[in-house]
Amino acid sequence: MIQGEHHSRRSDRAERIEFVRTTGCGMEFKRGDAVVLKYGGPQMTILEIGNYPDAGISRGLLCAWFDGRETVEGIFDPETVESCAGPPN
Repeated sequence: MIQGEHHSRRSDRAERIEFVRTTGCGMEFKRGDAVVLKYGGPQMTILEIGNYPDAGISRGLLCAWFDGRETVEGIFDPETVESCAGPPN
């Protein structure tokens, strides 16, 4: 493990079940999943699933994507994203 890296002791499956239970969202997401906003935009990677009260989201997805050569991060409500298949655009 890289120094300073956060690692959860819970399994990915337990995290997905908890996510669905706490959000009521029918989608199951996990860290590393590729997603895209339902209304369009770049392909993003889920970095973390957590609580983000400062963003007004009780249970959300911290995602990263590229804007040119720069990495950008944002927090999204799970209802606003969908899984995407295939290679990034």
